[in-house]
Amino acid sequence: MDAGRGARARGAALNRLERWWFAEESALPLAWIRIAVALGVVRALLATWWSGAGALVWYGVQDGGWSPASPPGWSWVGGAGAAQVDRVVVGTVVGALGVALGVGGPWFGRVLTFLVLQGFLAVVHLRGSLGGSSDELLSNALWLLVVVDGSRTASWFARRSFGRWGASATAPRWARWLFLWQLVLMYTTTGWQKVSVHWVPWGPADALWLIAQQPTWQHADATWLASWAPLLALATRGAWLWEVTAPLVLALAVYDAAGRTRARHALWAWAAVGVAFHLGVAALLDIGAFSWASLALYPSLFAVPAERVRSRSAIKNANSSD
Repeated sequence: MDAGRGARARGAALNRLERWWFAEESALPLAWIRIAVALGVVRALLATWWSGAGALVWYGVQDGGWSPASPPGWSWVGGAGAAQVDRVVVGTVVGALGVALGVGGPWFGRVLTFLVLQGFLAVVHLRGSLGGSSDELLSNALWLLVVVDGSRTASWFARRSFGRWGASATAPRWARWLFLWQLVLMYTTTGWQKVSVHWVPWGPADALWLIAQQPTWQHADATWLASWAPLLALATRGAWLWEVTAPLVLALAVYDAAGRTRARHALWAWAAVGVAFHLGVAALLDIGAFSWASLALYPSLFAVPAERVRSRSAIKNANSSD
């Protein structure tokens, strides 16, 4: 009998876990992620192009660039010549704009996202040494958007199917948590790797100062930061602690989904620190699309209850009937 009770208890626990993971929430966070990630791809490609570096880092050696004449995977378009690279870049940008607009719906939209992902990977990996962490983060997010339907609301598909862009659509909780896990994993692994004396709180905490003095990352000369050394040391210690404690966000997200107000306030505070950190880094350093790609995942922090979505939909339907 004890064995039977234990089996029933385990079964009940699994049923509760399944109901929790598949509980319906608003699909709006997924839509914001879809839009931000797609525009991040557009930004990453066009920034490289407009800077004048595109021809150098993307074109093959036969056209004066640094890339191999026939990099792996490019033989199907005739190599990495200027014309072929231009077509793939333009096609990827146009496709990413389509993803941002939410064309195609749940099936063709995912196919379009997959094609954008393949085009983006093909371009940014023409020379593997020239890629960056933002490229990997955007690529991971695109992969998740292939798995998850992010076009249920704030999309052309919603406008065509339901008559308005902001359709009151829902999605299972696990879909948002895929992006939340990506966000927390990124910050946690980044923080736990910062074990040098320059980062840890009991050291001189001069990591941000040293990074700001790297010419390859500077927007401009940053020696003026020397007069702000105490504040910069405080920011270094704060950034380290904020990253290494990122797993706590998962616990806060669980409580937030249960309607705990304090957990929601704590998540807002954590997100505010992250936004300030990324905006500050982007202002001081030229790190490509990393800040954009990171902030694109922030909508995954917050659950919007399905009940709120349904009530808004009922109000809109009542107003339209009047």
